Amino acid sequence: MADQSFLIRFREALSEIETNLTDGIAAIGPWITPIPSAVLVANATVKDLHWSAELAWVAAAIIESLGLTTVSTSLLLWEYNADKRKTDPDAPFLLAASLVGVYLVSTIGLTVLLDIFPDLARYAPALFPILALVGAVNLALRSGHRRRLAGITQERADRKAERQAVRPPVGNLNDLLASNATSITVNPDSSLVKARQARAAIQGNRMDNLLTLYRDNPTIGVTDAARTLNMSRQTVYSYLDRLENDGRIRRNGHGVEIIKG
Repeated sequence: MADQSFLIRFREALSEIETNLTDGIAAIGPWITPIPSAVLVANATVKDLHWSAELAWVAAAIIESLGLTTVSTSLLLWEYNADKRKTDPDAPFLLAASLVGVYLVSTIGLTVLLDIFPDLARYAPALFPILALVGAVNLALRSGHRRRLAGITQERADRKAERQAVRPPVGNLNDLLASNATSITVNPDSSLVKARQARAAIQGNRMDNLLTLYRDNPTIGVTDAARTLNMSRQTVYSYLDRLENDGRIRRNGHGVEIIKG
């Protein structure tokens, strides 16, 4: 019996060691797998583009780091779209996935196609401005996703505030039960009215903040406004449409003009 217990503990220990080793390899692997590709890119730029070794290694590091970030961003947006609520805005996963395609084409072009078609070397430098654009779009995607999550968090906070605004405290709840016991009629629409009032008050405060921001910065873009006020771009566009319909602002093509605040 003691031998059997020892074997069970030994197997559990081996299983735990195996799990830890596998997790460690899985964590380290993605960071070292780009090394062979980086070596190939560096060698190709030296051989076919006649760059210095130092510049070739810089280019290889840039391309492979861009590959890691584009794959990470596309998986992040894919996971968000898979788990989000129906009311949450979609993330531009297809755009992120297309950036991964640009990275693959660039890497394969530098490491394989230049060997097969050496005349393409004169066009190869055009890949690097494209990769710079990919990096900028990747940053914009990640920044936009952070604002998207912040907007969802703000929306949930607003809804929570509305629920708390219409939820009676314990003392009022006891009074309400007592009043029901004495057959005092309670208006069933009062909670709905309070909820609407709370939502209107929250939205009014946020639109006032947006007005103040545009009064001080008439030419600020929607993206910067959303970042400053911790809103989503969709929310800013919606508020601007409402303010313009109410005659409080006018969008003149160069910014936002405050008509009445």
